[in-house]
Amino acid sequence: MFADASLITSGRFALDRLPTSPTANTFLAVRTANASPIFDSIFNSDVNLIYGGGGIKNLVTSDNLNANAKYYKITDFYVYLDLAVHDLAKGKTNIIDSTKTQCLDGDVSTAPSSFVYTTSTTPVNADCGVDVGALGLYMVLAKVGSYTTSAIGGQGYIYGSADGTTYTQLAQVSLGGTATETIQYLAACPTTPYRYFKIMFNAFSSGYNAYIRTYELAVFKVA
Repeated sequence: MFADASLITSGRFALDRLPTSPTANTFLAVRTANASPIFDSIFNSDVNLIYGGGGIKNLVTSDNLNANAKYYKITDFYVYLDLAVHDLAKGKTNIIDSTKTQCLDGDVSTAPSSFVYTTSTTPVNADCGVDVGALGLYMVLAKVGSYTTSAIGGQGYIYGSADGTTYTQLAQVSLGGTATETIQYLAACPTTPYRYFKIMFNAFSSGYNAYIRTYELAVFKVA
């Protein structure tokens, strides 16, 4: 269960941020059955459950909730978010390729029809990036699809920047070395303030291509 002590008495959470620990980069989680909750970082493996089963679970059925409201699961605890309110990247301009709007549309099931590819063994821009408009502490989640022309595979990353010029790696995931598209998830909750975020990738061998496309790059304010 997520908790924000300053808001417990009001019975609700603030609409402009996620409930986190006082250090703003960890979340109250139960990692072991029957254990006491602890403040812990978010991991790539958690994001697969957030987006579980190929798409975020939509709880808008018989109740009268906003159509963008989604229910996120992280391991054995949950947080309820309204993408229309919380996802600061939704609807923003893609600073890597403005024609590829799908990665910032708030819908994890949509993606550009084409992949970008590289033979570079050092990280290069993929197809999605965003300027959230203000320097701050954020949780960044991403869903990407990838394939390679070699079983060697590649790597995908989330990078962040304070000024839009100097970028720092925040998260990485191995891109499966398969000839068909595989889905990967990334998560970062850095303690350093950033404003710009983007997806980067590389091949493991310069003799082979690594292909990637971004389904969603989502950014949530945590402090």
